[in-house]
Amino acid sequence: MEKIINSLSKYILLETIIPGLTFILLYDMIIAHIDTSNTLFVLILAYFIGTIISRLSSLVTKKMLFKMTKEKGISYYNYIKATQYDDKIEELSTHKNLYRNFATLCFLILILKIIESTKIKIFIYKNDCIVIVLLICLVILFSASFLNMNKRIIKRAKITISKRKKTLRHNSKQSNSKRHY
Repeated sequence: MEKIINSLSKYILLETIIPGLTFILLYDMIIAHIDTSNTLFVLILAYFIGTIISRLSSLVTKKMLFKMTKEKGISYYNYIKATQYDDKIEELSTHKNLYRNFATLCFLILILKIIESTKIKIFIYKNDCIVIVLLICLVILFSASFLNMNKRIIKRAKITISKRKKTLRHNSKQSNSKRHY
């Protein structure tokens, strides 16, 4: 188990597992008991829940917060360029995303607590419908996340190719200027 935990990247730990574990702990304390005796099961559950929270926070919470506050994020192109010169930006961005994930996590716990405390009848009698709706929502969420990640990969590849071409042109000009001496 220790070997698995040590092999996790900082990103996976901060962006998915910690929010997932926090969700499980808060759910256990505030809403209903969750059996946490099986550590591997809890880690897998935490990763899955954390991934859902991360995707929701990226696709929904971020947009809502930017609209409510008139804040703007940095373009992906500028982010990549800036991180080449300042390592601290990536660390700050990771913490920013963690805070956004926790805002989403607390909002989800709040919704679940309201549902649990009001004992809304539709959630008690329509269990199969809830599972189907939840699964459809997850399909949409992860499909949108896939498309979003695909766009980021394409942008990053274009930036890398553009940088590479500039480097090759620069190197070519330098070697040509050396020949004239």
